[in-house]
Amino acid sequence: MSSNWLEKEEEYRKLNEELQKQNKILMEEFDDVLKKQANRLQESQNVFAPQRSSFIQNKVKLFDQNAKENYGMPDNIDIANIPDSVDQMGIKAMSSFYRAKIKTLQGDNEKLQIEFKNKCQDLQKSQNDNSKQQAEKDKWFQAYNTNKITISKLENQITTLNAKCQSKEVENASLRRDIDNVKKELKHISLNVTGGEVRLNRALEENERMKNELKMTKQEEKQVKESHKKDLTELTKTLQQVEKQKNELLAAYKKQMQLVDNLKRQKLYIEAMKLGQMCENEFLRILNWKIE
Repeated sequence: MSSNWLEKEEEYRKLNEELQKQNKILMEEFDDVLKKQANRLQESQNVFAPQRSSFIQNKVKLFDQNAKENYGMPDNIDIANIPDSVDQMGIKAMSSFYRAKIKTLQGDNEKLQIEFKNKCQDLQKSQNDNSKQQAEKDKWFQAYNTNKITISKLENQITTLNAKCQSKEVENASLRRDIDNVKKELKHISLNVTGGEVRLNRALEENERMKNELKMTKQEEKQVKESHKKDLTELTKTLQQVEKQKNELLAAYKKQMQLVDNLKRQKLYIEAMKLGQMCENEFLRILNWKIE
């Protein structure tokens, strides 16, 4: 789209230049004809009037035809009113005719320039729209790349999850085999009820013992937690005290630095006073020496 507008812009620019050239050539021919008409009026009327009239008329017709065919000139430039011979056209009439024709060409030139300006504005607008579309394209392309990266990550996660699922399936198969073995064992236990009851009683006793041990372990854990909490509280207090001491030391250090700065300023002030006193004494000594 931008290239088409550029081609049209170049075409209108060339058309404008060509019209200006044709206008200049026409003005030169007009001046030349006026000069020749003024110098050789009698000879042109008696001898060469038909030839010159035909030459001028053909020249004007050829220019209009080329302008219309090649540059899209409007059809309101009518050459039907051109006289058949120079005898029928005086100098003033020819001047008026050519001036009217030049004025028409200048008007067409101004119209083309206005159209060229409008086309340039349209081109600028199209270029701005193209820039916005390009920015939007870059934005969507960036979003596409981001989504592509996200999809790639999700695919990797899916691959990982599939591997985990396969691992879980293997584990489930192993558990099924274990369940089958347990069922077989239960069936065997059901055949040996007496021995099973004995083992069950032993297991209940062991379970009770484990419960007691678990209860004791929980009590010990509770005591350890309380002790740890107490130690943590004491440590927090100690840290707060240390932080307070640190702040006090920093405040004292700042005061010491301020005191040192004040002492330095006092020292500089005393040295300056001494130097001023020395300068004053030296100045008085010089004055006394000059007086003597």
